[in-house]
Formats: sequence, structure tokens, C-alpha cells
Amino acid sequence: MKTAKANLDGPPLSDVKVMPPEALLSDILDPNRMFEARWSAYTIETNDGRTLAGLIQSETADALVLAMPGGAKETIPQHHQGHEEPGQDADA
Repeated sequence: MKTAKANLDGPPLSDVKVMPPEALLSDILDPNRMFEARWSAYTIETNDGRTLAGLIQSETADALVLAMPGGAKETIPQHHQGHEEPGQDADA
């Protein structure tokens, strides 16, 4: 038996099935109303010149794990990190 592995490129949408129509409409018209910081994309420039973008999956004093689109993950040691900043809103 195969089990599907979730690709967490964004928030789960499973609750859409049980939402009242008014709540669903509100989420569509104002998608940032209930924004969770854990779904904010970050851009990280490494000391070796690479620029990576994705969601910070975990972070310790030694390294962080960046989850990138398509399910790829990159562990970046703290001493290899240059600059880190949250992604910019398209309207900003």
C-alpha cells in the first residue's frame, strides 16, 4: 500500500470542504485576513553567492531547513547564511 507524502508548499485546504459559504467568501475576498507567518516565503542569500527562496521549515542555532517549491529541502548552516528576509507582498 502506497501512502501519499504531503508537499507543504502552502497551508492545507482541507477545511474548505466544511467552511460555511460566508467564511469561504471572506477568505477569497480578503486572503490576508488570517495570514500565518509560517507560510511566509523567505529569500536567503548564502555566503557562497546562492540565492534561495522558500518556507523556513525549522531553525536551530546551527542551521535552518528551507522547504522550496516542488518539495526540495536545503539545510543551510548558520555560518553559510548571508542575508535573510521575508518575501515581499506583490502590492508593496
